[in-house]
Amino acid sequence: MVAAAFFLSVSERTGRRPEYDRMLEIAGKSSSAFELIRGEKKRLGIDFSHHHSGMLGPDFTGTTTTLGSRESKTTAANPNFSAVIFMLIKELSLNPGDRIALNLSGSFPSINIETIIVLESMGYEPVIISSLGASTHGATDPELTYPDMEHLLYSEGIIQHKSILITPGGDDDIGSNMDQGLLSSAVARLEGKGYDFMMEADFDRNLDSRLNLYSNCKALINVGGNLVSQFDLVFGGHFKNGHLDAGIQKNYRNRGLIGAFLSDGKDVIHIIDIKALALEFGMPIDPSKDETVPGIGEVYFSHRIYPGWVAAVIIAVFIFILFGYYYVEKKSIDQSINQIIESEPLD
Repeated sequence: MVAAAFFLSVSERTGRRPEYDRMLEIAGKSSSAFELIRGEKKRLGIDFSHHHSGMLGPDFTGTTTTLGSRESKTTAANPNFSAVIFMLIKELSLNPGDRIALNLSGSFPSINIETIIVLESMGYEPVIISSLGASTHGATDPELTYPDMEHLLYSEGIIQHKSILITPGGDDDIGSNMDQGLLSSAVARLEGKGYDFMMEADFDRNLDSRLNLYSNCKALINVGGNLVSQFDLVFGGHFKNGHLDAGIQKNYRNRGLIGAFLSDGKDVIHIIDIKALALEFGMPIDPSKDETVPGIGEVYFSHRIYPGWVAAVIIAVFIFILFGYYYVEKKSIDQSINQIIESEPLD
């Protein structure tokens, strides 16, 4: 937050980005996708009052896998976040028609959908593997999992690609910590829609199966914390957020999908800390409904950084104000304490 405030203090908006119209069109399409999913929830009788976007599910259901931040989910459920994804993908060295690996969990259905829409709009071919389970406030409705949402959008022509493989997600990537009855029901429903499932608890075999399907992909975009995305021991943050440049990252050959792609010299976009990305690109945290209108956010605009000496002056003034505020507050507190002492009767 401090870094974002600093950036805004030493820069000025200079106008819309050259890609503004394209980014706005993508955000509009994402907004239409969210509206379609809200309509499907209403048709199925699913409560979507958790958030105005309709993209959040309950906290705990039989298909909830782990704890997640509600604020991260509300920040992600903003069609304008597609502009952030657009800017991240622009950093990759790609050619039209390139195949891009997508590894998606059910924890951020809005980001999953936006990423597919962005890739298709930019002329790339997404190769998608997704998982059914979701962390709290993600796609946790057992009747409408992320793959169900994806299939709906595919059937309605909003997106042109869907998952070529689905796994349950959760513990061991086989949903062992999920309600087995609900999991079986969801698997049967999705298989009826033409999806293929993989139930593979062995980490190496699971990883190899994914890598075979991704063999011709030029880059990886990972959304969420599916176990195989990182490593097979303990879930954590061994990789930073955002664009991971294979040219400067260490070799992580034994650290899941992300490590395998980096080791092969292929860049990765790792989307896991939504609030950090929002701050980096000037997007609102936990936005109001008005802030989710397509076109809202600093990501749509270019900024000019002030010269070093101007930045130094701004920083100096900022520090002076902070110390001045501290001094005034301390003096006021000291005076209050002295008044209390003076008013107390002496023994």
